Amino acid sequence: MKKSVNLTFAPIFLFFLISQNLFGDILFYYTSATLPAIIAKKVPPIPVEIDIVIKKTGQTNSYNTKGEKIYDDDEPIYDDGYYETGETHRYTRASDIVTDELTQRMWQDDADARKIYGTFAEGLSYCSSLELGGYSDWRMPAISELEEIVDYSGNNDDAVAIDATFQNVYLSDVAYWTSSSTKEHEDNNEYSSNAWIVKFLEGYSTFSTKRAKYYFRCVRD
Repeated sequence: MKKSVNLTFAPIFLFFLISQNLFGDILFYYTSATLPAIIAKKVPPIPVEIDIVIKKTGQTNSYNTKGEKIYDDDEPIYDDGYYETGETHRYTRASDIVTDELTQRMWQDDADARKIYGTFAEGLSYCSSLELGGYSDWRMPAISELEEIVDYSGNNDDAVAIDATFQNVYLSDVAYWTSSSTKEHEDNNEYSSNAWIVKFLEGYSTFSTKRAKYYFRCVRD
């Protein structure tokens, strides 16, 4: 961390070198106006333990590029259906809220989740003003968060690619908004007029213009 200290009493180029102190070699340098930096050396890294939850996708079968199921006597395709690693989904329901017990995120699942829709901006506004279950800190989920509740264990004949704990899902080829905008260009941080959406009928993600109208499913931490 850089600190700046006024040294009006210091000569124009006063230089001090202090070494072998309690924290290792520390170089202090002064100018007539400031102490611009403290440069620390020989400081060992501090290990940090972070709990990361990796959820199973629900996929138990493997498929080739043509969408054909791969059987045991076929050459294996090393996808989620082959490995089946991660933690199994665990959801609980309380009134109109579904809680993901692995991530501890709480999801809106009232009647509005299958009937209220609008543009990207309207979704942001709707979630930020939502009051549900005694909470008022709801927000539109990021693409990575909404994809976490997609269940890939089904097939094209199933009604919806989401756990049955969620009771209010619009059953049509219509998507839900996320708060994640797409990048205009990969080499810069400019965001476009498009945003990511998730379709629970088939369980896949794509992007759309923010002027389009899709459904909202808000989340809180």
